[in-house]
Formats: sequence, C-alpha cells, structure tokens
Amino acid sequence: MLTRAQLKAWHFQTVSDTVVRRFVDRMVERGFLGQERINRNGVQVLWLTQAGADLLVDQAGVSRADLFPARAAVAAKDFAHTIAIGDVALAVALRGFRSDAMLPAWALQRAQAGRADVFPDLLCLARPLDGDPGAALAVEVDLGGEPIGSVLVPKTEKLAAFLAPYCGSTLAILLLTVGSRRRAAIDHALRKANISVPISVEELGNFAGESVRSKCSEPERSD
Repeated sequence: MLTRAQLKAWHFQTVSDTVVRRFVDRMVERGFLGQERINRNGVQVLWLTQAGADLLVDQAGVSRADLFPARAAVAAKDFAHTIAIGDVALAVALRGFRSDAMLPAWALQRAQAGRADVFPDLLCLARPLDGDPGAALAVEVDLGGEPIGSVLVPKTEKLAAFLAPYCGSTLAILLLTVGSRRRAAIDHALRKANISVPISVEELGNFAGESVRSKCSEPERSD
C-alpha cells in the first residue's frame, strides 16, 4: 500500500499531480488498483488488486512471487507503520543508496516461509561489484509503541543474529524512531546489548525529511 504522493515520487516525478490523478482514476476504474481516502477526504492510499496482479504477470512478465495483491488498505493498527516504511524506502533511494533490491518485511516473510520469526521492516541490498563488496542495510521503524528494554532491544539482537550469517561484514542496521528523547534512550540501551553489527539510531523525521514525509502525510488536493 502506498499513498498517491508516494506513488508519484516513485514513478511520476516529472509530471504534474493532475496527470497522476488521471492515471490513478483509470487504473481504479479498470479494477487494477484499489483506493481509499482516509477519513473520506484525506490522504488517498492505493493498493494492487488481483486483477492488477494478473495484468502485470500476463502482459509485463512480472513474477507473481513479487506481487502482493490485496482487497483493501492495511488494517488501522498497521496503517501508520506501513506508510512510514514507504516514506523510509523513498528516503533511502533519495539519499543515493545503491540498491539492487528493497525488500519490505512482508516480502521477506514470504521468502522465509515461516522459517524465521524476526524480519527488518525494510532490507536494502546492493550486490557485490568489482572492487565493491556490496552492502546490506536493514531498517527498523519504531513509532514509539513498544517498550525499549523488554521488546525493542531483544528484537534488535535477534534481528542482527538472524541477518549476520547471510550478509556478513556488509550488514548495518538503521533504527528510526520518533523524538529525540526516545532516540537517546534507545541508543543508550543498544550500546549495552549483545549486537556485533554496526547500528545507528536516528529520528524518523530527520531521516525521511520534509521532501518525503510532508507530501505523504498531508491531505491531497482533488485538482
């Protein structure tokens, strides 16, 4: 699920909002995209329908394993977190990370097929090249709803232990949270944890920046 502003940032940077709105209207009318306006007149969110997935497989050669069709927007309890992951993915791309793959948690869960119980919210991978060992950046988005000592720190320890054998020395973890006080508290707690992987704790708002977050969270004009 993406907001319309996120969709524009990913695929329609050089055209106007009106062009994007017309494209979305056509795709919704044909049944390839689902859409909902939050609180009726707020941000428009979009998702791929089963018909849209079939179209991409049949006419664009996209692997069905890479598609996640849905019947509706994500549940209310997951809404803010899902939108934040989209914001962060955009921010990583805008910051110039050489990424051959950006895998959200739901893609990793499907790939692991139940063989693991901890996943990063976003895993960004850059394959090795001549003279470049590649990189793996695991991103966690914390919106302040989990206790630091009893939940967040143990989960981060498990995440590092799970990813390290796959990624080796190329792995780093970025934990994004809300507020300077919580960032400082998490950073202090993680310094005492048993984590051998390089880890940085930053504020979500500072990392994503106004260029991404403000456009993805404010109500859109109907044009």
